[in-house]
This record gives sequence, C-alpha cells and structure tokens, in this order.
Amino acid sequence: MSTILRTVQHSWRHSFGRVVGGTATAAIAACCAAKNHTDFSSCEAEEEQRRLMRRRASEGMNRRELVRCVGGDAELEQNYELGRTLGRGGFGSVSRAVHRGTNLTRAIKRVAIQGDDDDDNITDESTEQMWDRMLAEVEALMELDHPNIVRLYEYYRTPRTLYLVEEYCSGGTLEERLQQAGGRFAVDEAAIVLRQMLRGLLCCHAHGLAHRDLKPDNFCYGSTHESAALKMIDFGLSRAPVDNSARLAYVEAAGTLEYTAP
Repeated sequence: MSTILRTVQHSWRHSFGRVVGGTATAAIAACCAAKNHTDFSSCEAEEEQRRLMRRRASEGMNRRELVRCVGGDAELEQNYELGRTLGRGGFGSVSRAVHRGTNLTRAIKRVAIQGDDDDDNITDESTEQMWDRMLAEVEALMELDHPNIVRLYEYYRTPRTLYLVEEYCSGGTLEERLQQAGGRFAVDEAAIVLRQMLRGLLCCHAHGLAHRDLKPDNFCYGSTHESAALKMIDFGLSRAPVDNSARLAYVEAAGTLEYTAP
C-alpha cells in the first residue's frame, strides 16, 4: 500500500501541482486497491468527478424558497393549536404549538410592534423601521440551514404582529444546563459545547451575518438527551452587510451588556 501511495502522490503532483492534506491521495489509492489494479489515471478521473459533484450546486429548491408567509391570525389558528408559553423577552414571547395536520410540535415566536393602534407616537416611518428590524430575523433564518442553528419553517404576519414558526427545542437553554452542572462543565463536555457553538457561528459568518447577541440563553438543546445538538436561536438583533465588501457600521448598541466585548 505504501508503494501505491508514493506512486499516487507523484502522479497527483504531476497532474494538479500539489497534494491537499493527503485526502484525495488516500481516496484514489483506496479506489485502486479496491479494484486491484494500478491504473491510476482512471481512478484520478473518478475522484475528480466526485469532487466536482460535491462542489456542484443542488438542483433542488433554494432554502429561501421553502420558507414562506402563510397568512395572518386566522390562518395561524387554523393550522396550529397553541400551547403554553415557553418564555418571554424584550421583543416578544415564544409558545409551544402543535400543527393540526401533522401533529408535529413547533415553537412559535410572537413579535409585536410596540404601542397600541391609537398610539400617536406610532408613525408610518417608525412602523416601517420596526418591521425592518422584525423581518431581519426572518431574512437571516431563511438563508441558514445548519444542525447547530434553529430552523425556520414558515411565518405569519398581521399589520402589527409577526409570528415565526420554528423548530421546537425541548432541551432547555445552555444557561439552564450550565446551572444544573454547578456553573461549569467538564473539559470534554465544554469542548463539545464550544465546537457546536463555533460551527453555528461559522455558518452565520459564511453568509455574511452577525448575530450580535451571543450568550448562553440564546443557545438551546434540541432535546433532553445528553448528546442532543446545541442550536443557536434569536436572530432579532442580527445584521448583514449590503454586499460582501461592505463592513458593518456599529452606530447603535446591541446585545446583552454582560456578554458584550469591553
């Protein structure tokens, strides 16, 4: 096998100029060994085809096309049976709900524009700004599809309220599990938690998105199982640049004071 690897490495350098981490070389060697021959040219061609297939964009529907606005209050009540409130925050509340057609459990986040309908302080301009802030979370989650980021399935809206139908995470927040562990994790568990947090964050940054409110309360476990996936939630303060070359201009305070950089 070592002779095969040396021969393949030489052939790979000759054809592509370098060997990347030895992964492609090992794959070609395995291909040739499985076929019990030394015709490396055909193996290289097969591996190159597989590599191109992995890079090729999916021919299915885009993630953004799968998320849609279904309707308003009437449609929400028709499709879902709302249950108990799971939590409340500065921008709204989250309730447990069951889809009437599929019996699947979802979490529905309700975000309302502040003020009453007859409030004189609520102008058309301020309403538009509030909707821009609220829809920022929709825009962010429509782009993201990652096992360490909460999934958005659909949304509903009225003139004053936005309802986000999201993946239901029954395992509680990272803050809660940290308290149950006495305020700190063992080294191995801390490494697993940090790895999942960084994977979700990497996905956000790959899409040019800044979460701007990272804290233990904004990470939830998918279930109560010990090995449940940790998922990033609450993109209400997230921001994305206008284009890839533009930098975010921080003209306002965002996030939670205890977890902001000094």
